[in-house]
Amino acid sequence: MEDGKQIRSEAGKREAAEEAYANFMYRYAFGIIGDEPTAGYEGGGIGTGVGLYWKGRYLILTAAHVVKQTPVERLYFLLPSESLKIAGSRVRSGAVLAGMHQRLQLAALPQIIYADSLDLAALALPTQENDEGQKHFYRLSESSTLPANLKAAAFLGYPAAARVPVAGNFMATPSYSDGAIVDLPFGWDRDSQIAISYPSSESLDPHGFSGSGLWIPVADLTSGVWGPSMALIGILTSWARISEKLVGYKIETIIEFLQGFDSTLFSQSSG
Repeated sequence: MEDGKQIRSEAGKREAAEEAYANFMYRYAFGIIGDEPTAGYEGGGIGTGVGLYWKGRYLILTAAHVVKQTPVERLYFLLPSESLKIAGSRVRSGAVLAGMHQRLQLAALPQIIYADSLDLAALALPTQENDEGQKHFYRLSESSTLPANLKAAAFLGYPAAARVPVAGNFMATPSYSDGAIVDLPFGWDRDSQIAISYPSSESLDPHGFSGSGLWIPVADLTSGVWGPSMALIGILTSWARISEKLVGYKIETIIEFLQGFDSTLFSQSSG
């Protein structure tokens, strides 16, 4: 009996840790609603972005193809909040259901900055004046690098397959998963990109995860008590269906992209 209790206790700890990390990722995840990719009708497309605080500027980083097909005035956003409730969870918490927020246009239309040859884009936002808004932008350091011997990474985003139909429209639902770091499929750039395993037989269709951050847990004992903390190590942009892998850009590539546009970002008014 004692062994059974210990197993259940360990399983409970793992579940609690998993949910804590999911909430960490959700805090910085923006749903991006644009035009339907093929037919072009408004509000039919969905993707994901990551809120970043970069050298005093507030940005949403995403895959360029998530926003490129939609005029900026027709882009809508699902704003993150502090926590979400995991379906079927046995962990007791004060979290609330995610996905119940109405889509919003930003108060000021963002300037969108694209990479010349990469599937990356940054939406430059006005300064976030209040503490609540500032919470949803991950502080990215120029010195961030991909750790050596990386084994796995997690991600959270808004896959189209998880949408719930509602009276001719839909409710977007965030989903999260993880995968082992694997070799890139043939033909991809090993210097700038990274891949994780994503078995199609066990997973949601990943369309909509484009723009999701790739995260890894890190130790944060500054308060003397364990708390969930993660580091951004990349961003998802593609699905290699045949090889069952999700592909994205490494954090070094993202930093290089942002550094290349620093003068553009800083030339804007703070809004």
